[in-house]
Amino acid sequence: MLVATVFDDLDGDVTGTAVEVDLGTGMQRVITGESTGYPYPPTGTTMGIVDVATDATFRLAHHRMIDADEFGNWSTPYVAVSPDGTTVAFSSNFGGDAVDTYLISIPDVSEQ
Repeated sequence: MLVATVFDDLDGDVTGTAVEVDLGTGMQRVITGESTGYPYPPTGTTMGIVDVATDATFRLAHHRMIDADEFGNWSTPYVAVSPDGTTVAFSSNFGGDAVDTYLISIPDVSEQ
C-alpha cells in the first residue's frame, strides 16, 4: 500500500489530501478529501497524520508559514517522519524572519 498526499488522479475522479493506493491492483481510496468531509485542496496551516487502519485523522501542529516569496523553498513546511514513527520534523518561518526546524513527539495512542 502507498498513501499519497495531495493526490489528484489524471481523470479527476479520485482527489484528496490522503489517498490510499493498492500498488498491486491500482485501486484508490480517499481517506481525507471532499468525499470524506475534508477540504480539498487543503487550506490553512495544519499538519496532521492519518491512521490508515481506522481512517482517524489527528492534528499534530500548525506550521504558520507565511511569505514564501521571501524565503523561497526553504520555508515550505516539508515533513520528515523518523523511521520508528515517534518523531516528526518540519521547517517553517512560523511567521517570522528566519526559517527554523521543529520537532514533534508523536504519542503512542495504543497505550491510552
